[in-house]
Amino acid sequence: MAPKLNIDDQQAAAILANIWHIQNDADKRLWTAKAEAKHREAAEEEAQHQQALKAEQEAAIQEERKKNKAKYAPIKDMKSGEYCKLFYFTNSGLEEASCSTLTADDDALIMMHASDGLHKWVPAGTIRDPKAQVIKDENITWEQFNESTNDWPDDRINMHISFWSALQNHRWCHNFDAHKQRALLLYQAQQRAFHPCNLST
Repeated sequence: MAPKLNIDDQQAAAILANIWHIQNDADKRLWTAKAEAKHREAAEEEAQHQQALKAEQEAAIQEERKKNKAKYAPIKDMKSGEYCKLFYFTNSGLEEASCSTLTADDDALIMMHASDGLHKWVPAGTIRDPKAQVIKDENITWEQFNESTNDWPDDRINMHISFWSALQNHRWCHNFDAHKQRALLLYQAQQRAFHPCNLST
């Protein structure tokens, strides 16, 4: 049998309060440690999620570049250093190129969605828009001539500006005779090189 302690109610209340405070402080420390651990775990999961998302986006971009390699490749004529008509660099030419198939070979087969819901292979030449015509350099407008430096390297733009400035400052450019203005456009079409030149005025 346990010995009887001489403790009054006030002492018992103080002892119980001390025990409660000790236990409460221990519970608070445990709760704080669990909350911090949970917060760290959530932060690590978010960091991993963001890293996985970034890797997924980079992989998607790489896949898109692989799938649309022709979209990112330079024009065949430009790559080989050959002259490419100015029309292809005008807003109309760029819009036409974005709507057309990405092949220059009319005999290449392209998969098309048929009206019956099936897919079939057809020659690329049969699906090209017959109304879409490439405008020759001598037939472009002055506005198209100015548009045609879209996304060119700086040195090409500078050569184009020099050539353009010489044409713009030529006395025929401001002549009321439309034939003289067309003659300047014909000259630039025949020149086919945007290099510094001195037109006699």
